[in-house]
Amino acid sequence: MEELIDEEVGEIEEDKAITTFPRLKYLTIVHLPKLVKISSCVLDFPHLPKVHLMDCPNLKRLPFKPDIINNQGLLIKCEKKWWEILEWDDATIQSQFCSNSTEEEEIAEFFDEAVGMIGICGMGGVGKTTLLKKINQSLLDDANMGFNHVLFIEASKDIQLKELRKKNAKGLQLEPFAGKEDIFNVLKSSNFVLLLDNIWEEMCATMGAEEMIIKVECLEPDEAWDLYKDNVIESNENFKKIAWQMMRKCGGLPLALKVNSAKKSGTEIVQGVQESLLPILKFSYDNLPRNIQECFLCASILRWLYKDDLLELWMGLGIIGDFVNLQQAYDKAEYILEILEESCLLYFSDDSGVHLHKVIYEMATWIASDYRRNMNKWIVKSYDWFAVEKPSINAENWIFASRVIISGEVELLPILSQQCYDLLCLMIRNSHNLINIPEGFFRQMPNLIYLYLSGTGIKELAKDIKHLANLQCLNISFTWISSLPRSWHI
Repeated sequence: MEELIDEEVGEIEEDKAITTFPRLKYLTIVHLPKLVKISSCVLDFPHLPKVHLMDCPNLKRLPFKPDIINNQGLLIKCEKKWWEILEWDDATIQSQFCSNSTEEEEIAEFFDEAVGMIGICGMGGVGKTTLLKKINQSLLDDANMGFNHVLFIEASKDIQLKELRKKNAKGLQLEPFAGKEDIFNVLKSSNFVLLLDNIWEEMCATMGAEEMIIKVECLEPDEAWDLYKDNVIESNENFKKIAWQMMRKCGGLPLALKVNSAKKSGTEIVQGVQESLLPILKFSYDNLPRNIQECFLCASILRWLYKDDLLELWMGLGIIGDFVNLQQAYDKAEYILEILEESCLLYFSDDSGVHLHKVIYEMATWIASDYRRNMNKWIVKSYDWFAVEKPSINAENWIFASRVIISGEVELLPILSQQCYDLLCLMIRNSHNLINIPEGFFRQMPNLIYLYLSGTGIKELAKDIKHLANLQCLNISFTWISSLPRSWHI
């Protein structure tokens, strides 16, 4: 659909190319990506207070003229980016309109339309609580909204019903020991708003809030800079260049911008992020089941892997649980991926690639290192394919590692002089010049359960692979290996 309203619709005034809709009070145009124009005629909506336009990227002009807009002006509810690229004949026309594109105003509009329940989602630190507090204050300040009670409750996943009831009673100015019938009797004849903060995704779904979800996104670069520079004390040009670089590393996450800009030195910035920001982001991680936490760390730290590679890794490490066949394993993996996306921790593109926010990646590495207590728990090394001198692998810290991932061109694996009892996963990827595995190499990792050698130039496995008694998954695809050692009984 390229045109929404043709000349045969509405009432056309004589001698004027104006189509009038005298009774229209609501107009919503959503998700019409092929829409180029609303109408070839000029349109007049004398009693229309606002228009809701969303996800119409090819619509560049509005068919209105300044002399026919109602006296109050027409409110356009739209995306900010779309509003900024709209084309106007002159500035006098644009001045007749006002846009409404903030999450706070969007939610307020839903209250006008008597929506029963709204969910607000977004990654940790993006501003959900701040937004909810602003809405709470706006509702308290505006008596015309018509609510008898506005209740703001800070909840959590593990909050007890008794505690929640007590908070509601306090907000309604009832006795602390008021029961559910007392609360119900007050609310049943009232118009009220209940704002619940820190409610987990599962509870939102149980309550039915998934039918109306507003996602709070990170800031665009210009918006992020406006927030960031307000908190930066220094003002010389050199500092501004550094500040701009640090701002970009925050990826538009408001909480990261505030924590970062309030610090002075690089050391203070790192400490500030670890002390103030990461524990808040970790709230989403903490609410995941234990096995899905491990799935998240694998997907985040090894974010260059695709869905199928992740599935194999999760299966090999035994972190998706038991399964009867591969289809069931895939179904379990898809369920886990949905939970991670719904938790706003990461998302997957159409080509099945993993994507996550820069600060979420920082949180994942922070958690994976036991909160910086063991920086070698995950050892991830990538070597340059075009390096003149092929690198050697330093394995002295492997004794502290549970995961070792090596990618790129290496020619020699290290001689391990100590037992790596904690090593559970070893991945060596796309090392075409790696031909041999040193004798005794596998003997030093007795608890290994996942071994990935795909894309290497290895021609045969060392005989001591038979010592990998706990091995659950072996990937030797795209290698030159033609057979397994005869002494190895699988």
